[in-house]
Amino acid sequence: MRFFYNWIEEIRIYHWTKNIVIFLPLIAVQEYSIQSFSILISIFLLFSFFVSGTYIINDIFDLKSDVLHKVKKLRPIASKRINVNNAILISIFLISTCLVICYYKFNLDIFLIFLLYLILSLTYSKIIKKIPILDILVLTLFYLIRLWLGGLAIDVSISVWLFTFCFFIFLPLCCIKRIVEINKFSKKSIRGYEKSDISFLNNISNSSSLLSLIVILLYAESTNFKVYYSNIYFLFIISLIIIFWMLRVNRLANKGLVSHDPVLFALKDKLTYFLTFIVGILFIINS
Repeated sequence: MRFFYNWIEEIRIYHWTKNIVIFLPLIAVQEYSIQSFSILISIFLLFSFFVSGTYIINDIFDLKSDVLHKVKKLRPIASKRINVNNAILISIFLISTCLVICYYKFNLDIFLIFLLYLILSLTYSKIIKKIPILDILVLTLFYLIRLWLGGLAIDVSISVWLFTFCFFIFLPLCCIKRIVEINKFSKKSIRGYEKSDISFLNNISNSSSLLSLIVILLYAESTNFKVYYSNIYFLFIISLIIIFWMLRVNRLANKGLVSHDPVLFALKDKLTYFLTFIVGILFIINS
């Protein structure tokens, strides 16, 4: 039983919540159908196992530093609960199997998106994560790739508005991740960031959150808005809820009240679930 628990921990199933972004194109156009849902669920599961394979590779690359880390040393590979050779085999199996299924079940564009993510993920793990600013931009790009993937899967064109809004929403999350790491685990510097960079990251995070609201207001004046929505206050309220959540998490991160992984924090935070429920109700009312 412990064997399976170790692998469940290693593939980080809780990080699969990030892949919910794949469903955003469907939510944005509000053209729900059983076929669209079935396609997106298939993509969600396939991409989740695929990304889990890249997480294993990342842990192998970071093995030496993880062993010295206060929290990451407890990860299955770093704590030697999982053999490195076995980890390599499982990561190759997950990635190659998902790529083969993707190639034969879905169109070429989706297969290329999977390849793009893999190449970018490997490059990030080896090089980009050590380059300040570029690292948080690439982490944000990972979310946008998920958005793009969802649009391709159901043949929905992603508007510039949605891409821009999502960029300004996910960039703060990536900044918060670095803020937490600097506050909790860094005595001098971490991945090129120093204590003095916290205010810089806070400025990016807070300004980006507010810019997302401006994007929504500008979108509300566009012709595209009237095609899918009839009530501007609906999106405005949802945007305020999201921004409130972002600013709250940022504040808690600066006070040292967010765990080493913001995703884990969100999954354990009761207010997050309540706000998600409210947003869901608003979408149902407006649909």
